[in-house]
Amino acid sequence: MTQREITELFGRCLAVRLDAAELADLRARLLSSSTVWAELTEFASREGLVQALEQSLRGRGLLPSQFLPAAARAGAPDRLLGAGAAALARRRDLLARRLREIIARLNDVAIEPIVIKGAQSLLTGDPEWRYLRDFDLLVPDRADEAQAQLLAMGFEVPADEAKRARRHHLPPLIQKGFPGFIEIHRRAGNQYVRSLLTTEELVEASVPGSEPGLRFRLLPGTLHVLYGLVHHHVGHAGDARGNISLKGLYEFAWDVSRMSPAERMALKTRADRHPRLNAALDLWVAAAAALFRMPVEAPFEIRADAARKWEGTLARIGGPRPWYKYPGYPDEIRMGLAASRVRAAPFGDHLPGRLWTRARVLRSFLPRFTK
Repeated sequence: MTQREITELFGRCLAVRLDAAELADLRARLLSSSTVWAELTEFASREGLVQALEQSLRGRGLLPSQFLPAAARAGAPDRLLGAGAAALARRRDLLARRLREIIARLNDVAIEPIVIKGAQSLLTGDPEWRYLRDFDLLVPDRADEAQAQLLAMGFEVPADEAKRARRHHLPPLIQKGFPGFIEIHRRAGNQYVRSLLTTEELVEASVPGSEPGLRFRLLPGTLHVLYGLVHHHVGHAGDARGNISLKGLYEFAWDVSRMSPAERMALKTRADRHPRLNAALDLWVAAAAALFRMPVEAPFEIRADAARKWEGTLARIGGPRPWYKYPGYPDEIRMGLAASRVRAAPFGDHLPGRLWTRARVLRSFLPRFTK
């Protein structure tokens, strides 16, 4: 299969919703080739979605090992997928145990970390399939003290990171036998992230976690989703490179599909405060609806420019890299400056406010001197 074909098949396998006809078509497609399972497993592993894929297909009764005779199950074509999912489940268990030990150690010195991004799922169990290569703790005022506590626990900074310049997080920490690394964050993200979501907003909105004996904080649902979007799309330069993290997009589709009308409205209202953030949300809604069959419910809608940008992103998958470094910026700037998004922003109802808002959008793309 081409990269686009495997991407689209992968999207159907993880679809938030499938009707009976789509489900029958997917079953036929999965049984049509002897190589499709190996390709899907490799693709899911590369995207960090092995557990999500296995659970989605198992829940729909699409794994050959679910319906083959007992004598044939050992050779079922999905056996590698199942083994990979089981290994990652064990990895999550180990990460979760270590995270609780770290929080307890920080609590001993009166540090109450904000557990951000995927690490939240280690404590809440939702979603249980979320893959983490690391986990992140936001400790704005006492990051150096938190880092010192982890060093005292036996973690260490990799040699190639020892002289790393101070950025929004301190040098990552590793430990023998620990399957990943840890980042202590001083700020919400790099300067581009903070132009859309500030550290202060994350701190003020965070809420106490509910686990006996541990003191930590979490981001509320809508802000957790929006921060994840900004982390992938802006912090990791998906906007600049003209691509989308499929892992991040599926996590977004999963969360948004379970939101109440009030939560969806809160997400949209917060994004409206900055046209660039509003444009990114529109793009991810269009992409999640197209690839993962995420239902689009009010106040969301499929905007024409967002749908076109997703089609352009999908067309680039597996294709030649453009000669220029940041092919995504022209569309991002056009979408951020679109009249409807500018008018939706604060002060967008009068000309001086619209001029100020457009300047704010352009400024958010400019390089800064702080990390």
